[in-house]
Amino acid sequence: AIFYGGTGLVLCKSEDKMVMFDVQQRKLVGELSTPPVKYVVWNAEMTMVAFLCKHAVVISNKKLTQSHTIHESIRVKSGAWDDSGVFLYTTLNHIK
Repeated sequence: AIFYGGTGLVLCKSEDKMVMFDVQQRKLVGELSTPPVKYVVWNAEMTMVAFLCKHAVVISNKKLTQSHTIHESIRVKSGAWDDSGVFLYTTLNHIK
């Protein structure tokens, strides 16, 4: 799958990682090992990104340097960044 990565950039999903590719320069910008990703959520400034997986949330910066990983026993449904830079996500039972 291919996700938006910013101007001139795309995020490509494989089974075990996400890859940021610069379309104009045709080169790899970053790579991050993740569980299989379902959704990608960027913050308003496009400086941080959250990868939503079936049972995990992986947070990294725009160069795909991992910041945090949260593992859940219940399936992750959705998520969003608030104005103060906090990432909120929902599982089947909770908002966290």
